[in-house]
Amino acid sequence: MHHSSRAFVPQCSSHLLARLQHEWLRLDRDPELLAHARTWQLPLGHVVSLDDLVDRCGRRTDGISGREQDDLLAAVVRIARHDELAARVALQRMLPPIAALGRRERDFVRRQEVLHELLTAAWSVIRTYPSERGHRCIAADLARRIRYVALERDRRRVRREDATPWWVFDLTIAPDADPAASDELDELLRDAEAAGVPSDELDLARRLGNGTTLAALAVEGRVTDRTMRNRRATMAHSLRAVARAS
Repeated sequence: MHHSSRAFVPQCSSHLLARLQHEWLRLDRDPELLAHARTWQLPLGHVVSLDDLVDRCGRRTDGISGREQDDLLAAVVRIARHDELAARVALQRMLPPIAALGRRERDFVRRQEVLHELLTAAWSVIRTYPSERGHRCIAADLARRIRYVALERDRRRVRREDATPWWVFDLTIAPDADPAASDELDELLRDAEAAGVPSDELDLARRLGNGTTLAALAVEGRVTDRTMRNRRATMAHSLRAVARAS
């Protein structure tokens, strides 16, 4: 089943959490979405709404063991790499820790900026989470990664690795650049698509590869430059993983 990405991807707002909760109320008992969730063949038990599924992923602790909650959230996040509804379920599970991080900012405007950064990071972290590594305490690990991507990574210097092509770190190909660089990028993006890298990351790589600047993309998407840097960094992380595996 295909759903428009606009239905699930967090949108910009001055009241982000309220808008997300309003959206969730609309999605929660949609019969078509519930039917789609059941195709994941997970041990859902008596689930009559998407909110029940979020509860079983650890938002509430009654009626299901911590290990079962962790296993179910891990399964949902694994599916989320290729399924936007699963990603939206995982995001709903992570809203309480995200809100707690946002509340640390006393200034309202700054709090909204931080929430935007956290939610943008959360969507990317969920869609690219390395489930194959078999992490435990998935919610805590997701929260740590989201906080790092949104609030800490820009403070640290990114060390370039000699084995990684230059365009993985700064995907901007000048008009007079060597055509081989563009061909190499195209090949990497084909490999990345086959590996399941989300389409929004591939689109960003193509736009940057065609010479569009981060500043222009930020204006187009009505987001901050920092948000675009976060998105580029998430995309670069995915492409590095594909490049190493090739």
